[in-house]
Amino acid sequence: MFIKFFQQFFLYSSFSLLLFLGHASSLQAQLLNPQGVEAGVNDKQREQLLGKIIETRLVMHYSNKSLDKEISEVAFKNYLESIDPGKQFLLQSDIKKLESFRPKMGEMLSNGSFEIVDEVTTIMEKRYKELEEHVMGLFKKNGFFKVTGTYQTDPEKRVHSKDKKEQEEQWKKIVTYSYINVYLALEEEQESLKEDKKDKKDKKDKKKKDKKKEKKKIKALTKKEMEEEALEKTKKKYTLLFKRLKKEQRIDQLEKMINAVTTAFDNHTSYFPPDKEEDFDIRMKGKLEGIGAVLQEDGEFIKVVKIMPGSASWKQKELQPEDVILKVAQGNEDPIDVVSMRLTDAVKLIRGAKGTEVRLSVKKPSGVIKVIPIIREVVNVEEAYAKSAVFTEKKSQRKFGYIYLPSFYRDFEASYSREGGRNSTDDVKKELKLLMEKNVSGVILDLRNNGGGALEDARLMTGLFIKEGPVVQVKQSNGSIDVLKDEDQSYIYDGPLIVLVNRFSASASEILAGALQDYKRAIIVGADHTHGKGTVQLFLNLDQGLAQFSSRFTPLGAFKITIQKFYRITGASTQFKGVESDIVLPDSYDFLKAGERFMSNALPWDEVKALKFKTWSDTPAYDILKKKSNERVAKSSSFKKVIEAGKIFEKRSKMTELKLDITNIRKEQKEIEAQLEKYKNDDIISGIDIEVLTGIQKSKVSVKDDKRLLEDQKIIEEEWSDDLKKDIYLEESVNILNDQVELMKKS
Repeated sequence: MFIKFFQQFFLYSSFSLLLFLGHASSLQAQLLNPQGVEAGVNDKQREQLLGKIIETRLVMHYSNKSLDKEISEVAFKNYLESIDPGKQFLLQSDIKKLESFRPKMGEMLSNGSFEIVDEVTTIMEKRYKELEEHVMGLFKKNGFFKVTGTYQTDPEKRVHSKDKKEQEEQWKKIVTYSYINVYLALEEEQESLKEDKKDKKDKKDKKKKDKKKEKKKIKALTKKEMEEEALEKTKKKYTLLFKRLKKEQRIDQLEKMINAVTTAFDNHTSYFPPDKEEDFDIRMKGKLEGIGAVLQEDGEFIKVVKIMPGSASWKQKELQPEDVILKVAQGNEDPIDVVSMRLTDAVKLIRGAKGTEVRLSVKKPSGVIKVIPIIREVVNVEEAYAKSAVFTEKKSQRKFGYIYLPSFYRDFEASYSREGGRNSTDDVKKELKLLMEKNVSGVILDLRNNGGGALEDARLMTGLFIKEGPVVQVKQSNGSIDVLKDEDQSYIYDGPLIVLVNRFSASASEILAGALQDYKRAIIVGADHTHGKGTVQLFLNLDQGLAQFSSRFTPLGAFKITIQKFYRITGASTQFKGVESDIVLPDSYDFLKAGERFMSNALPWDEVKALKFKTWSDTPAYDILKKKSNERVAKSSSFKKVIEAGKIFEKRSKMTELKLDITNIRKEQKEIEAQLEKYKNDDIISGIDIEVLTGIQKSKVSVKDDKRLLEDQKIIEEEWSDDLKKDIYLEESVNILNDQVELMKKS
């Protein structure tokens, strides 16, 4: 949960604005000393100022840690991982040379004297030059790709090379593995070309396929031609890689060192250079021309963290959280490899004008590599809001309501104006009233993949389902605790309630789910645990307060720092552990290490004093409902497919050391594709009928004269309805609610 300075400062933080600005001013006065920083600013002086400002901001961190040797130890480890995540460039002797900086990481940041960055720059420039010569030399040796042995694809399991000879052998394997993958991709294209020729007889079927098919025309190639093309593409990939590496800017190198230190405090505290500050603003607004995916660096890879509701990626459906992006192509152009590329550079390739096509080569968590074409567009905000549907359970003919909430959104800027602003609480309230008009017997609130948002909406939304009482405790770094309450004695809905979650339900989602669970007001259904992000971050513009002294320093960028921690009304923190479901349903990706508990330097779980509160009067019979659900899931053919697919994914994820043999790799890829096809779960759920409520009927006033918008809205509704019909988790949630209603009738 982020706090944008200054607009939301007073909403969440107990810090004094006057004190903060006064501190910033005294800092600048201290730095603008008689040595003449203001008179003639150079890069070193700017770096000194940047380091000192960040040091003073770190004083605000929730943990109250200081830049001591313990932080330096963690920071040094972080730094090595950031500069060489794939363990491909640094030799063991290089690391030994850097060891002297290990206890001084915090001190260097404090002084703004980044000697380790200078040393690393010298080392890396040398390694880049040596390895570029070696790799380009490989392409002159015919048949280099027939190298034998194995290749470790997991960077965490690799070790840095002992010497140049071992490093060169490692790079021979790296390039060989790349070549094999390029060749197999070409081979797959040729196979699809043969399938197309077979389909020519059925013109109607072919037309349908062409809509989903990539636009690129595939040319028939011989085996020799495929080898030559694969060789050329692999060579181009590494030519561009070394070109990019050699062009790395000083600010990028500083960012790695600074964030190595700041993330030692916790994994959400980080520095944003000026260009990335803009990226952060875009993510917060959720509106840009592009694909609508939130990305982050994960070692040498770029991973999808979140798909923005209503975006091009969201509509296309194939790109998912945890996917790793390997290559990016503009329409029919040759793809550019983004492995080991800076996130900012990769994002520049992925973003683009509305209506243009980008093709992402992604690696799924299962290991399958897939090309996903996406037409860029502006995020349709309407689709990022709450929406609802009615599910009718066929046997009992009972109706149950369903509300999908993508985030806890709130338009803060508009909230301060006379017009007011749209917010998730009011929208959920409207959906609840709409569902109650349909006489539903229970409601499902879907918070899957909901990464959070406004704390105020987590508090207010809890009040829609309870009479009154505390919702969440917010602890400051000084130990003081604020209790946020629902003080409105009224509520909107008092019937059976399920909150559906997964491991990507975070922050505000966990506050709401945790509170409703503690009040025994709802049944939490889904993943074994939610994400576990129970902290608040403050977002600071580092240029704030500098203008009155000198604009020559700016722009410095921004800083995000953890300042508070959330606790449930029982006293347990939502941090690290998250919220555990009352009824756990199996998921294909249960093996994934997704959540705060798997992140390095995450703040730990702890407890504070429990608050006094009254639980809900009609407490669900959790044990009975869990038993009935488990029995159904055990008999379900759809959930059996989910479980079997999960076993395949998990097994494949552990197969990180591959034999460098094209026949062997081809065989493994074919086997896993066949296995996944066998357990592909696209069954239409049979136990419920679905009626989508949100959409045209709500938009008639604003779009009554816009036929195209009405048509688009209708298509969106139909697509959403089709998705709901394949969601076995919704069907089981309806079954659980139906069981609860039956039990309530008997009691």
